[in-house]
Amino acid sequence: MWNTIAWNGVSFQKPADWEIATIGHSYLMLGTRFEPRMEISWRDIPTSFSQTRHQKKLYARLQHQHRAPVQPWTPASKLSAAVSAYDANWFTCKSSDSCTYGCVLFCASCRRISMIQMFLKQDVQYEISSMAFILSSFQDHPADNRRYWSVFDIRFILPSTFDLRSYQFTIGLISLCFQGNQQDVTLYRWGPASTLLSGKSLSEFAVSLKICPQNAIEHIVNPHWIEFNTKPVQKSRIVRLLLRDINFKFYIRHYPETNRILAVKAESRSTIDYNLFEQIISHYECSITQPD
Repeated sequence: MWNTIAWNGVSFQKPADWEIATIGHSYLMLGTRFEPRMEISWRDIPTSFSQTRHQKKLYARLQHQHRAPVQPWTPASKLSAAVSAYDANWFTCKSSDSCTYGCVLFCASCRRISMIQMFLKQDVQYEISSMAFILSSFQDHPADNRRYWSVFDIRFILPSTFDLRSYQFTIGLISLCFQGNQQDVTLYRWGPASTLLSGKSLSEFAVSLKICPQNAIEHIVNPHWIEFNTKPVQKSRIVRLLLRDINFKFYIRHYPETNRILAVKAESRSTIDYNLFEQIISHYECSITQPD
Protein backbone atom coordinates (compact mmCIF):
# COMPACT_ATOMS: atom_id res chain seq x y z
CA MET A 1 0.00 0.00 0.00
CA TRP A 2 1.25 3.49 -0.92
CA ASN A 3 0.21 6.98 0.08
CA THR A 4 1.19 10.54 -0.81
CA ILE A 5 3.57 12.99 0.84
CA ALA A 6 3.26 16.60 -0.37
CA TRP A 7 5.37 19.23 1.37
CA ASN A 8 6.40 22.74 0.34
CA GLY A 9 6.50 22.17 -3.39
CA VAL A 10 7.45 18.51 -3.77
CA SER A 11 5.24 15.44 -3.71
CA PHE A 12 5.67 11.70 -4.18
CA GLN A 13 4.19 8.34 -3.30
CA LYS A 14 5.71 6.40 -0.38
CA PRO A 15 5.15 2.96 1.18
CA ALA A 16 2.42 3.13 3.81
CA ASP A 17 4.75 1.96 6.60
CA TRP A 18 7.22 4.80 5.99
CA GLU A 19 6.64 7.79 8.26
CA ILE A 20 8.14 11.26 8.44
CA ALA A 21 11.01 11.13 10.93
CA THR A 22 12.40 14.64 10.36
CA ILE A 23 10.87 17.60 8.57
CA GLY A 24 12.38 20.94 7.58
CA HIS A 25 11.44 23.82 5.33
CA SER A 26 12.91 22.02 2.29
CA TYR A 27 13.85 18.67 3.77
CA LEU A 28 12.27 15.32 4.61
CA MET A 29 13.64 12.17 6.24
CA LEU A 30 11.38 9.13 6.07
CA GLY A 31 11.73 5.77 7.70
CA THR A 32 10.13 2.84 9.46
CA ARG A 33 9.96 2.43 13.22
CA PHE A 34 13.40 0.86 13.14
CA GLU A 35 15.56 2.62 10.51
CA PRO A 36 15.78 5.51 8.05
CA ARG A 37 14.81 4.68 4.49
CA MET A 38 14.80 7.86 2.41
CA GLU A 39 16.08 11.43 2.56
CA ILE A 40 15.16 14.28 0.23
CA SER A 41 16.26 17.92 0.17
CA TRP A 42 15.57 20.59 -2.44
CA ARG A 43 16.10 24.23 -3.28
CA ASP A 44 15.44 26.70 -6.07
CA ILE A 45 18.51 28.03 -7.85
CA PRO A 46 18.78 31.34 -9.75
CA THR A 47 19.46 31.46 -13.47
CA SER A 48 23.05 32.60 -12.92
CA PHE A 49 23.80 29.76 -10.51
CA SER A 50 26.01 26.93 -11.75
CA GLN A 51 24.24 23.58 -11.55
CA THR A 52 27.57 21.75 -11.79
CA ARG A 53 29.13 23.74 -8.95
CA HIS A 54 26.08 23.21 -6.77
CA GLN A 55 26.15 19.47 -7.47
CA LYS A 56 29.80 19.27 -6.41
CA LYS A 57 28.85 20.88 -3.10
CA LEU A 58 26.09 18.32 -2.64
CA TYR A 59 28.50 15.44 -3.26
CA ALA A 60 31.01 16.91 -0.80
CA ARG A 61 28.26 17.09 1.80
CA LEU A 62 27.29 13.50 1.07
CA GLN A 63 30.83 12.27 1.50
CA HIS A 64 31.07 14.02 4.85
CA GLN A 65 27.66 12.66 5.91
CA HIS A 66 28.40 9.03 5.07
CA ARG A 67 32.16 9.13 5.79
CA ALA A 68 32.65 7.08 2.63
CA PRO A 69 33.49 7.86 -1.01
CA VAL A 70 30.63 8.94 -3.26
CA GLN A 71 30.81 7.21 -6.64
CA PRO A 72 28.89 7.72 -9.90
CA TRP A 73 26.26 5.07 -10.51
CA THR A 74 24.59 3.79 -13.66
CA PRO A 75 20.99 3.03 -12.70
CA ALA A 76 18.61 0.43 -14.08
CA SER A 77 16.66 1.58 -17.13
CA LYS A 78 13.40 1.78 -15.20
CA LEU A 79 14.98 4.31 -12.83
CA SER A 80 16.21 6.50 -15.68
CA ALA A 81 12.80 6.30 -17.34
CA ALA A 82 11.09 7.35 -14.08
CA VAL A 83 12.85 10.74 -14.11
CA SER A 84 13.20 11.27 -17.86
CA ALA A 85 11.77 14.79 -17.50
CA TYR A 86 14.75 15.82 -15.33
CA ASP A 87 18.47 16.28 -15.76
CA ALA A 88 19.50 13.39 -13.48
CA ASN A 89 22.88 12.48 -12.00
CA TRP A 90 23.14 9.22 -10.07
CA PHE A 91 25.43 8.25 -7.22
CA THR A 92 26.08 5.51 -4.70
CA CYS A 93 27.89 5.45 -1.39
CA LYS A 94 28.78 2.19 0.34
CA SER A 95 30.00 1.73 3.88
CA SER A 96 30.53 -1.34 6.03
CA ASP A 97 26.93 -1.51 7.28
CA SER A 98 24.80 0.22 4.64
CA CYS A 99 24.46 1.09 0.99
CA THR A 100 23.05 4.37 -0.27
CA TYR A 101 21.72 4.92 -3.78
CA GLY A 102 20.54 8.29 -4.92
CA CYS A 103 20.17 10.96 -7.55
CA VAL A 104 20.34 14.70 -8.01
CA LEU A 105 17.46 15.96 -10.14
CA PHE A 106 17.37 19.35 -11.85
CA CYS A 107 14.17 20.71 -13.37
CA ALA A 108 14.83 23.31 -16.07
CA SER A 109 11.19 24.43 -15.93
CA CYS A 110 11.07 25.53 -12.29
CA ARG A 111 14.86 25.62 -11.70
CA ARG A 112 14.59 23.41 -8.64
CA ILE A 113 17.36 21.00 -7.72
CA SER A 114 16.48 18.00 -5.54
CA MET A 115 18.64 15.33 -3.97
CA ILE A 116 17.03 11.98 -3.15
CA GLN A 117 18.79 9.23 -1.19
CA MET A 118 17.56 5.70 -0.47
CA PHE A 119 19.18 3.75 2.36
CA LEU A 120 19.20 0.09 1.38
CA LYS A 121 19.57 -2.75 3.87
CA GLN A 122 17.27 -5.35 2.35
CA ASP A 123 17.16 -7.04 -1.04
CA VAL A 124 18.59 -4.53 -3.51
CA GLN A 125 16.27 -5.50 -6.39
CA TYR A 126 13.20 -5.00 -4.20
CA GLU A 127 14.50 -1.63 -3.04
CA ILE A 128 15.28 -0.53 -6.59
CA SER A 129 11.68 -1.31 -7.55
CA SER A 130 10.46 0.80 -4.64
CA MET A 131 12.79 3.61 -5.66
CA ALA A 132 11.49 3.48 -9.24
CA PHE A 133 7.89 3.81 -8.02
CA ILE A 134 8.76 6.76 -5.77
CA LEU A 135 10.69 8.54 -8.52
CA SER A 136 7.96 7.99 -11.11
CA SER A 137 5.51 9.77 -8.79
CA PHE A 138 7.90 12.60 -7.89
CA GLN A 139 6.81 16.17 -8.74
CA ASP A 140 8.68 19.37 -7.87
CA HIS A 141 6.18 21.94 -9.12
CA PRO A 142 2.39 21.96 -9.53
CA ALA A 143 0.74 21.35 -12.87
CA ASP A 144 -1.74 24.18 -12.17
CA ASN A 145 -1.79 27.22 -9.89
CA ARG A 146 -2.60 25.12 -6.82
CA ARG A 147 -0.17 23.47 -4.43
CA TYR A 148 -1.12 20.30 -2.59
CA TRP A 149 -0.03 19.56 0.98
CA SER A 150 -0.18 16.18 2.70
CA VAL A 151 1.88 15.50 5.83
CA PHE A 152 1.18 13.38 8.90
CA ASP A 153 -2.62 13.25 9.20
CA ILE A 154 -3.63 16.47 7.38
CA ARG A 155 -4.26 17.36 3.74
CA PHE A 156 -5.17 20.68 2.12
CA ILE A 157 -4.75 22.79 -1.03
CA LEU A 158 -3.48 26.37 -1.34
CA PRO A 159 -2.73 28.64 -4.29
CA SER A 160 0.90 28.27 -5.35
CA THR A 161 1.37 32.00 -4.64
CA PHE A 162 1.21 31.31 -0.89
CA ASP A 163 4.62 30.81 0.73
CA LEU A 164 5.25 28.78 3.88
CA ARG A 165 6.53 31.17 6.56
CA SER A 166 6.60 29.03 9.69
CA TYR A 167 5.39 25.70 11.02
CA GLN A 168 5.04 23.80 14.28
CA PHE A 169 4.70 20.07 14.87
CA THR A 170 4.26 19.23 18.53
CA ILE A 171 2.29 16.69 20.52
CA GLY A 172 -1.36 17.58 20.04
CA LEU A 173 -0.79 20.55 17.72
CA ILE A 174 0.13 21.20 14.11
CA SER A 175 0.21 24.76 12.78
CA LEU A 176 1.31 26.04 9.38
CA CYS A 177 1.54 29.74 8.55
CA PHE A 178 1.43 31.05 4.97
CA GLN A 179 1.67 34.45 3.33
CA GLY A 180 0.37 35.46 -0.08
CA ASN A 181 -2.14 37.55 -2.00
CA GLN A 182 -1.88 40.35 0.60
CA GLN A 183 -3.15 38.12 3.38
CA ASP A 184 -1.82 35.64 5.91
CA VAL A 185 -3.40 32.22 6.34
CA THR A 186 -2.71 29.82 9.23
CA LEU A 187 -3.98 26.25 9.46
CA TYR A 188 -4.25 24.42 12.79
CA ARG A 189 -4.89 20.85 13.84
CA TRP A 190 -5.44 19.81 17.47
CA GLY A 191 -5.95 16.35 18.89
CA PRO A 192 -7.14 14.25 20.50
CA ALA A 193 -10.31 16.32 20.61
CA SER A 194 -11.93 14.07 23.22
CA THR A 195 -9.25 15.11 25.70
CA LEU A 196 -9.06 18.79 24.74
CA LEU A 197 -12.84 19.23 24.89
CA SER A 198 -13.32 17.26 28.09
CA GLY A 199 -15.52 19.39 30.35
CA LYS A 200 -15.70 22.34 27.93
CA SER A 201 -17.49 23.38 24.76
CA LEU A 202 -15.81 24.11 21.43
CA SER A 203 -16.56 27.80 22.03
CA GLU A 204 -14.75 27.73 25.38
CA PHE A 205 -11.80 25.93 23.80
CA ALA A 206 -11.61 28.50 20.98
CA VAL A 207 -11.63 31.41 23.41
CA SER A 208 -8.92 29.77 25.55
CA LEU A 209 -6.57 29.73 22.52
CA LYS A 210 -6.44 33.56 22.57
CA ILE A 211 -6.09 33.62 18.80
CA CYS A 212 -9.02 35.92 18.11
CA PRO A 213 -8.83 39.69 18.75
CA GLN A 214 -11.12 41.14 21.39
CA ASN A 215 -13.38 42.78 18.80
CA ALA A 216 -14.02 39.49 16.97
CA ILE A 217 -17.67 38.51 16.75
CA GLU A 218 -18.51 34.86 17.45
CA HIS A 219 -21.00 33.03 15.26
CA ILE A 220 -21.95 29.51 16.39
CA VAL A 221 -23.06 27.58 13.30
CA ASN A 222 -23.64 24.45 15.41
CA PRO A 223 -21.99 22.88 18.51
CA HIS A 224 -19.17 21.53 16.31
CA TRP A 225 -18.61 24.57 14.07
CA ILE A 226 -17.82 28.15 15.07
CA GLU A 227 -16.66 31.22 13.14
CA PHE A 228 -15.15 34.47 14.41
CA ASN A 229 -15.04 37.66 12.33
CA THR A 230 -14.11 41.29 12.72
CA LYS A 231 -16.30 43.82 10.94
CA PRO A 232 -14.86 45.13 7.67
CA VAL A 233 -13.12 48.46 8.19
CA GLN A 234 -14.59 51.18 5.95
CA LYS A 235 -11.47 53.31 5.73
CA SER A 236 -8.84 54.06 3.16
CA ARG A 237 -5.87 51.71 2.94
CA ILE A 238 -3.51 54.41 4.25
CA VAL A 239 -5.71 55.05 7.29
CA ARG A 240 -5.96 51.30 7.96
CA LEU A 241 -2.17 50.99 7.85
CA LEU A 242 -1.72 53.94 10.20
CA LEU A 243 -4.28 52.56 12.63
CA ARG A 244 -2.90 49.02 12.22
CA ASP A 245 -6.42 47.68 11.63
CA ILE A 246 -6.49 44.07 10.50
CA ASN A 247 -9.43 42.23 8.98
CA PHE A 248 -9.74 38.86 10.67
CA LYS A 249 -11.60 35.59 10.13
CA PHE A 250 -11.26 32.37 12.13
CA TYR A 251 -13.00 29.08 11.41
CA ILE A 252 -12.82 26.22 13.92
CA ARG A 253 -14.57 22.89 13.70
CA HIS A 254 -14.65 19.68 15.73
CA TYR A 255 -14.69 16.44 13.74
CA PRO A 256 -15.80 13.65 16.13
CA GLU A 257 -15.24 10.98 13.45
CA THR A 258 -11.50 11.76 13.36
CA ASN A 259 -11.19 12.96 16.98
CA ARG A 260 -9.59 16.17 15.73
CA ILE A 261 -10.18 19.92 15.77
CA LEU A 262 -9.30 21.79 12.59
CA ALA A 263 -9.11 25.57 12.22
CA VAL A 264 -8.17 28.15 9.61
CA LYS A 265 -7.28 31.77 10.34
CA ALA A 266 -7.03 34.60 7.80
CA GLU A 267 -5.65 38.08 8.47
CA SER A 268 -5.29 40.97 6.04
CA ARG A 269 -4.88 44.74 6.07
CA SER A 270 -7.09 44.79 2.98
CA THR A 271 -10.32 42.92 2.28
CA ILE A 272 -10.12 39.19 3.01
CA ASP A 273 -10.70 36.95 0.01
CA TYR A 274 -13.68 35.06 1.41
CA ASN A 275 -14.03 32.84 -1.66
CA LEU A 276 -10.45 31.66 -1.18
CA PHE A 277 -11.09 31.16 2.54
CA GLU A 278 -14.08 28.93 1.79
CA GLN A 279 -12.06 26.95 -0.74
CA ILE A 280 -9.30 26.31 1.81
CA ILE A 281 -11.84 25.11 4.36
CA SER A 282 -13.55 22.80 1.87
CA HIS A 283 -10.26 21.02 1.05
CA TYR A 284 -8.83 20.86 4.57
CA GLU A 285 -9.18 17.40 6.07
CA CYS A 286 -7.72 14.95 8.56
CA SER A 287 -7.24 11.26 7.81
CA ILE A 288 -7.07 9.81 11.34
CA THR A 289 -10.18 7.99 12.54
CA GLN A 290 -11.52 7.39 16.04
CA PRO A 291 -10.37 6.32 18.54
CA ASP A 292 -7.12 8.19 19.09
